[in-house]
Amino acid sequence: MASAPLLDSHVNFSHLEFTIEPFIKHDLSLRLDSDDQLCLDFVNTGTCPRGPSCPKRHVSPSPLNFQPPKPVPQSAHARTVCKHWLRGLCKKGNSCDFMHEYHLRKMPECWFFAKYGFCSNGDECMYLHVTEDMRIRECPRYRKGFCPAGPDCKLKHIRRVACPDYLVGFCAKGPNCPLGHPKFDAEPDPPSSSTRIPDVSGARFLPEATFRLHRKDWLEHAADPTGRSGTGAVNWGAGGGGGGGGGYGGGAAQIRTS
Repeated sequence: MASAPLLDSHVNFSHLEFTIEPFIKHDLSLRLDSDDQLCLDFVNTGTCPRGPSCPKRHVSPSPLNFQPPKPVPQSAHARTVCKHWLRGLCKKGNSCDFMHEYHLRKMPECWFFAKYGFCSNGDECMYLHVTEDMRIRECPRYRKGFCPAGPDCKLKHIRRVACPDYLVGFCAKGPNCPLGHPKFDAEPDPPSSSTRIPDVSGARFLPEATFRLHRKDWLEHAADPTGRSGTGAVNWGAGGGGGGGGGYGGGAAQIRTS
């Protein structure tokens, strides 16, 4: 006779509640589960129509669960981390005017660091030091109207309502308009293959094929345009194009230096 399995394969262990959990939740006033992890039907009625297959926990909530969100503090003190609390020396507790929570999203940005790039308080500053690496650059494609990367884009997508006057052709408010002025300029084409070389008449770009064709004669002339270096004869086209000099005629005209 086959023995019965020790554990039921359909048991959802997330629904099990340890005997110490009520003590932690009620006596210590700690929250073990977030609101999203608890089944709201089970919390309100004690039963759940989904039964054991419910993906959320069927346990008693903590008094801290399902509480209305705290109002956003308006004063600067309430948005600044208490420096005594960081060292564990604050005696005011909940009556302290400063924030007893190190939350980067709630900390205001350090004005001095943002303007000058450094802060004399260093790591002990109570404000957030935002570096350039932490800032996400705005996506230029999304600003123009469409980004093919969509939500996978690593740049920032700032949603703006398009200005109807600007779409027609003109907005009298100009840069002071609170609505978006999309840019429909085409992306610049990548530069063609070219080689940057020095030029006696000024720096410029020459096509690669032209540069190769006249490379030898041009470099010799650029190095010694007057022909006074005394290096001997300089041939400007003998034989119709030897050594990459190109065909400048069949005459073997030679210029000898003194």
